[in-house]
Amino acid sequence: MVKRIVNVIINDLSRSVSYSQEQREHIEYSLTVITYELIKLILIVLILYMLGLLKEGLAVLLAIIITKPFIGGYHEDSQIKCFFATMTIVCGLIILGRSIELNMVSI
Repeated sequence: MVKRIVNVIINDLSRSVSYSQEQREHIEYSLTVITYELIKLILIVLILYMLGLLKEGLAVLLAIIITKPFIGGYHEDSQIKCFFATMTIVCGLIILGRSIELNMVSI
């Protein structure tokens, strides 16, 4: 379904601007990645909202988004696996953060 939507957008763009085959492939890849990431982000935010973890989840997602370009990333071979891995990491960090008590005063 995503590929079909991306192809419709590319065909519409190609009517006004003539792209080479290589440029079309770059645009197709970029739009596909952006679309999958938006779907993943929206689903994660909805799930976190339903679980009552939206505030903590947004903080974790923001930290991941900021640090990911510098530390690399974990890559799965499908979007479904990527979604579940991201959801597991976010929920795991929230649970870990809630269960650890940091004493900010040292003796």
